[in-house]
Amino acid sequence: MTALLDAGASPLVADDNGKDAARYAEENGHPQLAARLRIQPAGRPR
Repeated sequence: MTALLDAGASPLVADDNGKDAARYAEENGHPQLAARLRIQPAGRPR
């Protein structure tokens, strides 16, 4: 995931169902990842 963000991927992009990466992370039992995606500015390494 970090490589994607470092390369400029936006965690804010939603799929056809309106879900973004944070939502999928949360639904699949990864609350810490979901929180990180929600505060990670698009395209900015942490």
